[in-house]
Amino acid sequence: MSYFKSDTITFEAALTDLEGGSEKARVQAAEALADVTTPEQRTRAAKALAGCLASGPRSLRIAAARSLGELGQSVGLDALVDATTSDIPALRQVALIALGRLGLSEGFDAARLALESNSPDARFQAA
Repeated sequence: MSYFKSDTITFEAALTDLEGGSEKARVQAAEALADVTTPEQRTRAAKALAGCLASGPRSLRIAAARSLGELGQSVGLDALVDATTSDIPALRQVALIALGRLGLSEGFDAARLALESNSPDARFQAA
């Protein structure tokens, strides 16, 4: 759930905060972007959030994955699939949950691989 609802921070401000500022501001921006409603904003938000998954603070990467699942956009699919093999257990779990929320067949292979992994947390979320 977001700390900032879309009516308390503008979409453009959230995109700006996502790219810079304190870790807390970036995480809050990632969470706020899950609440956007127009198709154009959802696509732009998903692209920006997908860009956060490969690097950055752990808390930002996890928030970005969670928000991608809530947005329901296929734009971030590849980044979420990549995140399922992260060395950060919580990110792996959230990425698998997000892929499940998206329900796209392209995410099934990542879930299948997670079911075969040595990581109990990943197996649990993939199931």
